[in-house]
Amino acid sequence: MKKSKYIMVAIVSALLTCGAIGVNLNTLGVFLVPVSDGLNVGLGDISVHSTLISMGMALGALAFMKVKERVNFKAILLVAGLTVAGTTLLMSRATAPWQFSVLGFIRGFASAFYGMVPVQMIVNNWFHERHGLVSSLVSSFNGVAGAVFSPILMYAIENYGWRTGYLWQTIIFVGLSLPAILYPFTFHPEDEGYVPYGGEANEVKPSVRQEITEPMIIPKYPVFLLMGMSFLTTALTGLAQHIPGIGENLGHTAALGAAMLSAAMIGNITFKLLIGTLSDWKGQVFATITIMTVTTLGIALLYIGQGTSILIAGSVLYGSVPAMVAVGMALLAKHFFGNQGFNKVFPAINFISNIGGALAISFYGYSVDFTGNYQFALFTSGLFAVLTIVLILLINYYYKQRSTQNPS
Repeated sequence: MKKSKYIMVAIVSALLTCGAIGVNLNTLGVFLVPVSDGLNVGLGDISVHSTLISMGMALGALAFMKVKERVNFKAILLVAGLTVAGTTLLMSRATAPWQFSVLGFIRGFASAFYGMVPVQMIVNNWFHERHGLVSSLVSSFNGVAGAVFSPILMYAIENYGWRTGYLWQTIIFVGLSLPAILYPFTFHPEDEGYVPYGGEANEVKPSVRQEITEPMIIPKYPVFLLMGMSFLTTALTGLAQHIPGIGENLGHTAALGAAMLSAAMIGNITFKLLIGTLSDWKGQVFATITIMTVTTLGIALLYIGQGTSILIAGSVLYGSVPAMVAVGMALLAKHFFGNQGFNKVFPAINFISNIGGALAISFYGYSVDFTGNYQFALFTSGLFAVLTIVLILLINYYYKQRSTQNPS
């Protein structure tokens, strides 16, 4: 077993998510104001393309499941990578909001073909041992992408204009997708004579894979519970854009608001790494409940909002939410449904996740407009976090009861 092979698969997978999710979504904010000012249109008109990118990603993940076994994975990566780079290049020449909307949807749709769903399936296929840790490491690159590339793109925009900024983003997209396109590896390790890391040599052979992938019956009840979790946890991420505003709304300076946002980013990366370690140590249910408990505590501290240290601590703990969205949901889906069930269930869960994120941004904005503060938004967020813990307990109880009734 060549460990270097598994390390390289993990690295190229991390770079794929870095581009498809990190750069694709986490650097959107640096373009919105410069583009709206440059085209002399409203910020809302340009912001629509951000929502359409998310919607495109949701639909693209479903489409990927239809073509993944029919088309060579390298060909999928090549076409998707070229499409993402091409639409970004065309954005540098766009002159109207509708053009950004069309290009944004196409970019989001194409990026899903090497985004969260396919990358998580690669991790599932290639890693049995250390699965949680690898999932965490791969996912953590999303946050790293925002931290590293946002300042670079901002520099390009401030010094050369937003159109040049899109040219730089095009180059970044190409650079992050090329390693996976050029490095020789397959979607299934068995196709090139490898077994999953930590697996047995006689587990699965490519010639018999079709024989063991016969239709399986998946209970609807736990699927709906996971979809509910996905919607709630992704909705919680919508609060992140308002973290600076929470501090300012309480009478603090903009500098503290920026510090709170940085603290949340630290929590983002830290808890993404932690959740995988907890999963490998104590199991997926323990890991996800722990993370959501931390999230609940963070929201409670933000709600109290008394003092700088409490707000910073609350922001760090609230930063655990993306760990649940990007890693926790995948860990639970694989734990309860196995690899075969994961492939059937997770794309739908990912779709609901994108819908939840899109709706939450508007919800938090309108709630502040109506109430004049963030208390209602924070209270609702705390409720979402507690409900997520309840749903985890319910699905775990369901499977424990099921295993008791059918011990075989």
